[in-house]
Amino acid sequence: LSVCVCVCVCVCVSRYMRVDTLAQILTIANVHSGCNVMLVESCQGLLTGAVLERLGGRGRLIQVTHNDVVVRPALESLNLSDDVRQVLVDIQLQELRRSRSLGEVGVKTEGTESQDVDREGCGDNRRGDEVDEETSRESEQHGRKRRRMTSEEKAVKKKAKTEHVESINEFLRETKMDCLIVASKYQPWPLVSSLIEYVATSRQVVVYCQYQEPLVECQSNLRNDGSVINWKLSETWFRQYQVLPQRTHPVVNMSATGGYILSATTVAKE
Repeated sequence: LSVCVCVCVCVCVSRYMRVDTLAQILTIANVHSGCNVMLVESCQGLLTGAVLERLGGRGRLIQVTHNDVVVRPALESLNLSDDVRQVLVDIQLQELRRSRSLGEVGVKTEGTESQDVDREGCGDNRRGDEVDEETSRESEQHGRKRRRMTSEEKAVKKKAKTEHVESINEFLRETKMDCLIVASKYQPWPLVSSLIEYVATSRQVVVYCQYQEPLVECQSNLRNDGSVINWKLSETWFRQYQVLPQRTHPVVNMSATGGYILSATTVAKE
């Protein structure tokens, strides 16, 4: 248990998400055993591992990704059992938008919306991209000597991916999610606007960002959209004290802020 805590603390500091921020996100989103969670994160798998630990192998965790390569070193370091990790499934945002555009008329093409998300960054996008690219480059170097797949193997892989995407889409058509958590390096509003329709009514939407301005824009758009109520934008604050005989005071070197959290409750539109 102590090893997991140390790993979480190191990752929290490296990705500008403190331990108290992580705890507040899980609490506000009401993540518990047996619930269905939709997650978009750029925290190296920290939130994914925390949600999986809360679910305890029950329910479903759908992580929406931006590309095929999913980098989750923090999740691998937590050493979660296969029973706990079996509820995790991945799907690309483009696949969700493509399936929705096929069933609706007048929806923007997934290519245009994908460019909007990629162009607008939340925080230092370049730094996050460099970390992801370095990790993926290392994994590619280890597998560079692998032989090329034949046409039959490519067809089998493509069929398996198609069946995987279709199974997730079928699950989303039949079941509504219990909460939506967004902690991405990209602009939050395009992500929230695309995924909030999969969340059931009277459920929580939680958006985390290092900076206040993107969340203010997201809050304003949610208010105008009329799909949520009870919206609240808060700044997390955690202060560590050094307790010694006759000299109890806050720790001198400590982080100034833990980021901002936007939360809201979904409602049915009139």
